[in-house]
Amino acid sequence: SEPSSPGMRFRCRTDGGTHTISGLDPCSTLSDLRAKVAEQCGGVDAARMDIKHGFPPSTIASDEDGSLLLGHFGLVDQDTLTILSAPPAAAPAQAERHGD
Repeated sequence: SEPSSPGMRFRCRTDGGTHTISGLDPCSTLSDLRAKVAEQCGGVDAARMDIKHGFPPSTIASDEDGSLLLGHFGLVDQDTLTILSAPPAAAPAQAERHGD
């Protein structure tokens, strides 16, 4: 007999400490993962989240539309994820230097 979709839990390292997130399964999407991290880890904006996994840590493509399944990225139950806040993409770093 085939098991029904097993739940997935991830250990997430953020600036605020280490958290365990749950409530996901192999059919969950990248958008689902971002929402769960934002909800359960707190303080991380889902839109600016940089998620890394594996060793050495590699970034899960942050420019995806979020519809790809977690399995597409090779994520499995109990994986450890590193969650970083990416800088806002639209803010030019030297915007205020035009008056020199």
